[in-house]
Amino acid sequence: MAERPDPPAVFGEIVVEMSRVLLRASDHASESRRRGALGIPGSCLVGRDPNRGLVAIDPVLPCGRCTHCASGLAAACPQRTVIGGRGRDGGLAERVAVPEANLHPLPAELDPDLATLAVPVGIGLALARRLRLAEAAHLSVIGDGIAALAAAAALSTRHPATRLLSDDPFTAGLAAKWSLKHRGLAEAGRRHDQEALAIFSSSSEALAIAAGMLRPRGRVAWCVDGVAPNAEGLDRLRWIEGELLGHATTSIAEALSLLTRPPFDPAPLLRRRIELAEAVIALSTGRPVDLDGTLVAIGEGSRRERGAPSAGIAAR
Repeated sequence: MAERPDPPAVFGEIVVEMSRVLLRASDHASESRRRGALGIPGSCLVGRDPNRGLVAIDPVLPCGRCTHCASGLAAACPQRTVIGGRGRDGGLAERVAVPEANLHPLPAELDPDLATLAVPVGIGLALARRLRLAEAAHLSVIGDGIAALAAAAALSTRHPATRLLSDDPFTAGLAAKWSLKHRGLAEAGRRHDQEALAIFSSSSEALAIAAGMLRPRGRVAWCVDGVAPNAEGLDRLRWIEGELLGHATTSIAEALSLLTRPPFDPAPLLRRRIELAEAVIALSTGRPVDLDGTLVAIGEGSRRERGAPSAGIAAR
């Protein structure tokens, strides 16, 4: 923990006071790699805009001026930064400067805790548009934990035949509770009949397994933070002339709308609730899998539970 000055806000930005942060397994890697002040993890965020109240925050911050931004490919902006990485503090800093365009007011009927799920749910919704599949198309999601579950559940609202492939008991149990099609990864066929797959697993075997399921010239969306696909998987994909799509786009506004009327109960994705000081210990001592789905209450989010004053400090 360390005292830090409030971040300066350049033109078009607002200093937002953090309220809630949903940690994921990838935040552990961010913490272990960081140097100095930058790199404070946390990109699934709810904060308080001084003018509009509670807001969900899109963590990808493009420059807004380059040709990529002008053509609608802001996620590919070469000058972009990302909250929690690429030169920006994450939400465990108590205050973060964010472009106003990245702030999305929360619907009055939505629990602010659940709004922290807007990023992974929004990735699933944006992915559905990117893949451009027929509604009845079969789509497989490979991965464990919060990101895979939330994205698969969101995709299933657009493609009911979506299935989740995972060997993790928590992931499998929640998929069954939601009536989301689910199979163990080892049980999935390798018949080259899948039109598209989305990978949320950092396993070195994930892409090779996907290539065994994919039909020739099918598409694989790589949705893993901070991990590149390995050479064996790329080679197998090449032999079936498959297409590998990068995917970093999320749709926060759509996700907030879905979370107000979900066909599934998202509350179990929030696996435990801790406060800011506890997050420092969890990041330094816990395993990545232990972080996944941990909700950190900061400032207003903490006061709601305990009636305590704001801590006035940031995690470093």
